Amino acid sequence: MPQEQREEMENSPMFKGFMAAMGRMSDADRMVSTFFEKKYVGCIGKDLSLYYYEYHSNGLAKVALLADGFYTVEVLDTWNTTRKTVMTRVCENVSISIPGREYMAILATREK
Repeated sequence: MPQEQREEMENSPMFKGFMAAMGRMSDADRMVSTFFEKKYVGCIGKDLSLYYYEYHSNGLAKVALLADGFYTVEVLDTWNTTRKTVMTRVCENVSISIPGREYMAILATREK
């Protein structure tokens, strides 16, 4: 994230309120909130991988693809029902920039 964008986010009232609320949580509640948000992963052999982020709203998705082939990667916005190809001919571990919203998914399809 560019420094200017990061500073704008960190200075927003919403971000400050969120961080204050996280600080007031017990360690157990913070762990549940942070680590138990669901991310679903499904695969069809080596041909297709789907990563669904449900309530995660981070702006970066890390995806582990197989090294023995190339993949086309799409970002799916399941709320707005859109899909956009963001990478082609990628393999192994990739980081994908996604909108910081809930209900996003990544679809990786093996190239022929």
